[in-house]
Amino acid sequence: MTVARLLTLKIHRIVGTDPYHSLAWIHPTLQLFHLSMNLCGTIFRTHFGSPQFPGSLASIIILLSRKRLSKEKQEFKAADELLRIVFDAMVQSLYESLRQGDTSDELPIPKIAETITNSFCDLPSPSLFGLPCTTANINSLLFLRDVAAHVELSEAIKAGDIGRIKHLLPTITLMMHGGGNTKYALELLCLLYGIRHLWTDEWATRVLSSMLVNPKGCDGEWMATDMLQENHNYLLKSIFSSKGSNMTWEYLRDAISTNIRTFQSISRMFEREVGVGSNSTKHKKSSTASDISKIQR
Repeated sequence: MTVARLLTLKIHRIVGTDPYHSLAWIHPTLQLFHLSMNLCGTIFRTHFGSPQFPGSLASIIILLSRKRLSKEKQEFKAADELLRIVFDAMVQSLYESLRQGDTSDELPIPKIAETITNSFCDLPSPSLFGLPCTTANINSLLFLRDVAAHVELSEAIKAGDIGRIKHLLPTITLMMHGGGNTKYALELLCLLYGIRHLWTDEWATRVLSSMLVNPKGCDGEWMATDMLQENHNYLLKSIFSSKGSNMTWEYLRDAISTNIRTFQSISRMFEREVGVGSNSTKHKKSSTASDISKIQR
């Protein structure tokens, strides 16, 4: 929505103004956190299925007693966690199945992964892995293919690797279009056109690099720029709501917004000094072994 509005604004200002006021310096493009969320939702809806069909996400949600997950509306963290648990369970089952029919010491895991992830122009055949060509097996391989792209995007963002992200964009574009998310598919096509045909290599690198930020300056701690902005907005809202309606927008902009991370650091330091438990909103990681075991039965 924001990208579309900025593009419309540029069209209205293209005539009769200088480069600054015509917004010629703005290149609106989608951002990675919202892309990741929409990709997760697209995969979730595509593979949701029906509770009557074993192996569908709908049946697994009931099996694991998960909440905040429906085909029409999903909480991102809950949907992402479920996709990863089901992915891990299916990968382990596939590995064990292949081990039963293989007498060699090692399985060609890279080749197996390549066969699954490169099957975007046709259906991955279960017979390639010595499995019966049933609908359930075909759907499972399609699920592995789709979630592998989602996981790879997440890991590429954490690593700050724009090369891996660039390599994934055509695949994600096809997934978005096939999953009915046509608006994101169109935005991805515009981004790919800019990278491949419209922009110089230097400018394309700048655009992709602007999508990532590393506030901590540590390896593996990169995050999407729009995710940092969402966190920033959350902190602003918490301060604004506690202060009340007496706070002016100017005060919020000039005094609070520019120092929001400093206030956050002071708050955490105070909690440590006085021994107060942190009022954290982070999700605690829990063991997924029992859930994986239930899915594999």
